[in-house]
Amino acid sequence: MDLNSFSSLLASFIAHGYILMFLMMCLEGPLATAVGAFAVALGYFNLYAVIALSILGDIVPDTILYYIGYFSREKVIEKYGHRFGLTFVRMDKIENLIKNHAIKTVTAMKFTPLLPFFGFMLVGTARFSFSRFLTICFTSTLIKTATFMIIGYYFGRAYNFTKYVKYGEYSLFIIIILAVLVFFIYRKFFGWISKKIEKI
Repeated sequence: MDLNSFSSLLASFIAHGYILMFLMMCLEGPLATAVGAFAVALGYFNLYAVIALSILGDIVPDTILYYIGYFSREKVIEKYGHRFGLTFVRMDKIENLIKNHAIKTVTAMKFTPLLPFFGFMLVGTARFSFSRFLTICFTSTLIKTATFMIIGYYFGRAYNFTKYVKYGEYSLFIIIILAVLVFFIYRKFFGWISKKIEKI
């Protein structure tokens, strides 16, 4: 997480409201959710609206990717997948994982940056049950949304509090460092998962 991108995203959300927030949650869910929750703590947005948008912003792209794969394997996956390392052999292995270890595979894809783009298309091409796919994604989404809503909201509450204490600027600095650390751990952990999957 970059502090400049955090502050600029916050300013954009405040200026443009829920529509921009939803679009950014579709593109960069964790950061956008944390920024949205931060804005809630400052009194700019409704808590439940931001939670709903965060969930939708995570689920809608997953659904679109699933159905792209479901209806257009030859046109999309087989034509362009090799450019992203999705060879026919790897696609077969991933499809077998989806069929035999669906929950683990879809969850790993869900939490790994960039992997859902073609990964969820492969879930669609494997004709995996959409209801099961949606259930797994929804469960993972609730965990992600809750995590980053809590981080953003309490980061915002702490920001409000530090404005009124004697050494507020030092407290705010510590809070920022902790927030950055949490995002760093998140990226590192799921980057590690991504590398494990790449060995398939």
